[in-house]
Amino acid sequence: MTPVEVPDLQVQPPAMAAAFRPGILRFRLSAPEAGRERRALLGAVFGVSLSVLAFEIALTRLFAAVLAYHFVFAAVSMGLLGLGVGGILLAWLPRQADGRAVLRQLGMFALGEAGSLVLALAFFLRYPEGDRLLPFALAALPPFLFAGLFLSLALRRYAAMGSRVYFADMTGAAAGTLVAVLLLQAFGPPATVLLLAGVVTLAAAICLRSAGSRQTAALAAALGLLVVGVAAGKPQAPWLTMELAGKRSTSKHLLSLLAEADIRVRLVATTWDAYARTDVVDLGEGDDAKRVIFTDGGAAAVMPRFRQTGADLEGVIADIGVLPFLQGSKDRVLVIGPGGGQDVLLALLAGAREITAVEVNPAAVRAVDRFADYNGGLYRYRNVKVVVGEGRNYVRRSHERYDLIYLPLVMTKAAEAVGYSLVENYVFTLEAFRDYLAHLLPGGRLVIKAHDTMDLTRAFLTALAVQQRQGQSPKEAVRRLLVFQENPLLPGDPGGVMYPLLIFREAPYSPREAEEAFTQAVAAGMFPLFVPGVHDALGFGALVQDEQSLQAFTAAFPARITPTTDDSPFFYEFSRPLPSLLRWLLAGVVALLLLVTGVAGKVEGRRLRARTRWGSVAYFGALGGAFMLVEIPVLQRSIFALGFPTLAFSVVLFALLLGAGIGSYLSAWVDDAGLERAVTRASLLAGLLAATWLAIGPGLLEQWAGGGLLSRSLVAMGLLLPLGAAMGAPFPLGIRLLRRAGRTAAVPWMWAVNGVVSVAASVGAVAVAIVAGFSWAMALGAILYAAAAGLARLGFWGLVPSTGPEMPA
Repeated sequence: MTPVEVPDLQVQPPAMAAAFRPGILRFRLSAPEAGRERRALLGAVFGVSLSVLAFEIALTRLFAAVLAYHFVFAAVSMGLLGLGVGGILLAWLPRQADGRAVLRQLGMFALGEAGSLVLALAFFLRYPEGDRLLPFALAALPPFLFAGLFLSLALRRYAAMGSRVYFADMTGAAAGTLVAVLLLQAFGPPATVLLLAGVVTLAAAICLRSAGSRQTAALAAALGLLVVGVAAGKPQAPWLTMELAGKRSTSKHLLSLLAEADIRVRLVATTWDAYARTDVVDLGEGDDAKRVIFTDGGAAAVMPRFRQTGADLEGVIADIGVLPFLQGSKDRVLVIGPGGGQDVLLALLAGAREITAVEVNPAAVRAVDRFADYNGGLYRYRNVKVVVGEGRNYVRRSHERYDLIYLPLVMTKAAEAVGYSLVENYVFTLEAFRDYLAHLLPGGRLVIKAHDTMDLTRAFLTALAVQQRQGQSPKEAVRRLLVFQENPLLPGDPGGVMYPLLIFREAPYSPREAEEAFTQAVAAGMFPLFVPGVHDALGFGALVQDEQSLQAFTAAFPARITPTTDDSPFFYEFSRPLPSLLRWLLAGVVALLLLVTGVAGKVEGRRLRARTRWGSVAYFGALGGAFMLVEIPVLQRSIFALGFPTLAFSVVLFALLLGAGIGSYLSAWVDDAGLERAVTRASLLAGLLAATWLAIGPGLLEQWAGGGLLSRSLVAMGLLLPLGAAMGAPFPLGIRLLRRAGRTAAVPWMWAVNGVVSVAASVGAVAVAIVAGFSWAMALGAILYAAAAGLARLGFWGLVPSTGPEMPA
């Protein structure tokens, strides 16, 4: 067989051979061998990229069990910086002159990622502190760093086939979104991380075998298979268990209780899946004992003990939640977020004929059914229908109408991988209140059980704002609202507001009805906080003085309490203007971004004109920022429209990343002569499609909200694949332009800039969404793509194909 010179593991046509003669790293392979090596490389890139995305998702589940939800977002963001840092380190490492040495280096980087995954997992499971962000972030950094070294080296070394490498990268990430959910559901987060370590070890074996290190490759393959077998066979092994009793935290209610010496806490059952860690716990002893369901260590939901005895009934009817069932019709009841079933029991005792309970956490539903002997089989009654899904999405798709829509303490705070994607916040927006009112029967009521003064006030103002938009004055609107709580409120003590109940109906309460509501509450042992025209312990009566009082009231309040919308659904975020952690994180990533871009511009462009040097740096940075500014809003709105948050997240992200992979693959069809035009057009197309999706995408998804999950998912994928394809083309085209100009030494720097800007943009997208909404964040992403087209002209146009040695690294 005649040997062929193969630069970058692909056979080049004779007409292009001149572009690769001097200075290009190469080795001699036969054509069939080159094909096998190319497939091996792309397979390894696919596996490493899969592990990165799946590990990112698994991290949110591990961190959420012990860290406050906003710390989860911060820790994952800081860990992802490792991808960019890997590119920086690669730029300073000596370049290998032999192709097989490069493959061995790739294999060692993959082994480094696998080892660091195991070490990181051991740290997460055994570290005793739950309130310290930095140790968790630092422990998450090494796997991403080794993955960044691997992927940036693959792009630099094989820049000539950069479109195919990036295709493997994107499709691997897309597969990771689905694989992560399947593994988390089947094995739990600890075993999932161990399984990913095995996958990466197998990817290392592929590279080592291609490099000719057959014995080392065989050992790596055997080790990878052993790790996979152990993780899959023993997912509940004691050494893969996170014992919460050994961890300290003030932000997690369950961990605080476990640390209390005078409180008996007994763990009854634990489920750790793709949605959250769900613990069923017995608190206290004897008659005072309570069974409570905790979601990710917080969001405690009482499971009522009900064996139809007098003592059981006394404990249930003493809850403030019984009050709505003492007034008006309650034949048809919808409970959004039933938790342990306490409010379903109240509806049963009140004689409701039809009860629908919508719970977003499937493990909580299974727990209530599992302990049916304790709670009286609440979910087994014929007039009780339990639905697993997101409550607001269920209401949107339903044609039913109810006497009572009840939202009891809907606050799961289950952190998602996209940051502050708190699905429960969509149940408290202006649009949500309008949906609820549209699903009430005449005389029906919307009831919200709040936590304290701030979320009560925000819910109260949201109800007023909905009515104002319907043409009601504040004076008229406030007559439709009642507020009660269990304990008396001392004058001038807003901190004494605990678990208040807000009742909202469309028809105003007459003076007689208001007096009756006041009397009924007092007779039931409850304390009125606001009854229009009768009692006002909260100062809400000041809101009816004039048309501008609502705006004046919110401006004077010490926290952000303006009504939230679907575009900015952060109901439980009261900081003004931004949470302190988010401000510090944003400042940190911006500082790192300035440092990385400055060094990249100086180091890689020593022999280039300033315009070209900074133009190419800015181009790759703009692509990283634009991608995240588009991805996060698209995920948020799509997940809300689809329901089933974890599954919808995976489907949507899979479609977006798969589309990016397809776009990268198609970009390989562009010949070198047309690269400049292709870069500009691809960037403009990505911006145009992002703007188009922003204009019509959410509306189209809502039109299909009444369909089944499969049809909704297919519609979402159909809308996202073209957008993802356009977003996936500009980056590999830019890599090919660098290679054509003999600037492959710059690839690690461009990878680093792209990665660091991506992290900064993910934080920035959340900040923009809190202040102005996700639509503005996505609009900025579309603008950045358009700007990238101009930056490409500055950074690449006018560069001629290299005929000499590459620029040094």
